[in-house]
Amino acid sequence: MRKPTYKQARIAILDLLRSSPEWTVSGPLKVPHATHTGGLRLWFAPQSVHYEAPCCDACRCNGLCRCAHPYRYPYHYRRSNAHSLWVDIRTIPAAQFVAWIYQQVIRGELK
Repeated sequence: MRKPTYKQARIAILDLLRSSPEWTVSGPLKVPHATHTGGLRLWFAPQSVHYEAPCCDACRCNGLCRCAHPYRYPYHYRRSNAHSLWVDIRTIPAAQFVAWIYQQVIRGELK
């Protein structure tokens, strides 16, 4: 069986995230992104996925809390602050990728 292209894999993942109430997916952009209600943002570049989890130094929350630090919210996302994920989205199903994101990033195991 042939691997899907990056574009096909990206579309499958974004469709899956769009169906979840915890995620907000951008419209048709050159580099689309999906933002979790906890603050995590995934950027889908043409051949890679990057993540940005804003965090304040006081609580080490990995961007998933609403602490009272004045500089914390609103947070302005920048792709230049994002970290690359090592996962090749062409080699795993969309549901498995989303489960991996929940396990690694949202639980704070990947910083």
